Amino acid sequence: MKNEKDGSRLGIIILVAGSLVFIGLASVGVIFISAKLKENEAAKVEKARQNRQALGALTAVTDQINQDLRDKIGKEDAVEGSADKAKQIEEAMGKAASKATGDDAKAMLAGQRLMASMQLYIAAYEKAYSAFMAKGGMSPASVTSHDDLNDRLALLKTFQTANQDFLENLKSVEVTYRTELLKQNVPLARAGTMARQFCLGGNIDTIISIRGTDNELCALMGQGLQLLQREWGKWKVNEEGVTVFQNTSALKSFQDLQSQIKEVANRQMQLQQNLQPKPARPDAAKLLQGRQ
Repeated sequence: MKNEKDGSRLGIIILVAGSLVFIGLASVGVIFISAKLKENEAAKVEKARQNRQALGALTAVTDQINQDLRDKIGKEDAVEGSADKAKQIEEAMGKAASKATGDDAKAMLAGQRLMASMQLYIAAYEKAYSAFMAKGGMSPASVTSHDDLNDRLALLKTFQTANQDFLENLKSVEVTYRTELLKQNVPLARAGTMARQFCLGGNIDTIISIRGTDNELCALMGQGLQLLQREWGKWKVNEEGVTVFQNTSALKSFQDLQSQIKEVANRQMQLQQNLQPKPARPDAAKLLQGRQ
């Protein structure tokens, strides 16, 4: 019994499961341009100019990273280099904070510290994903032995754990960001508002949903590897790249899993394509252009 050629290449499907986890964090810079300054008009204008310049430097970095990632969606692996990109954003936020004033500086500094705390999870995610894919992922054609399947299941478990840890970290972003603002003596009510705006502008809910689809993919891939394991010696990949099963019911199960993996991967890709940093204030675009 034969499985469809394209559908047998499960290792390729998962490549659309790229990590755009920090794309929304670019919006930190457009959330707050301090407006409640009590200095004279000239001082207010000068501080607004400084903040726009700091914001421009930050968005130049994050916009380029985000565009590079968006260009990869559905075409190539977007996970590789995620930790390095997160570090670049952290450093850009720190530089911007050093040049900004007021709540803008505090918002950027809080963003820098948030990115620093998140890097451990991003690095673990990238490492676990890369190790699983380097072994061959879900591609039956790359399986060389029964022990190979055991190794892949172990690597997949590590990736699933890293993704779940990352997901839990993302769920705490608002609390973490608010805490960092409070450390800088931002009043509690103001810190709460800024943290909510940060999550809104950063599409954090969508990013959490993307990590949820990774959990779905891990579960389905685990079932696929276990099926190949149970049917060991009763399937092969022929010269045309088609996975051939002796057992009809095993073939159907494998095809069903392929269909489900493709559906989840396509849903994840759509979520990624929908990620666009959103200004939390309607006048943010004007402020970016210097029109107050």
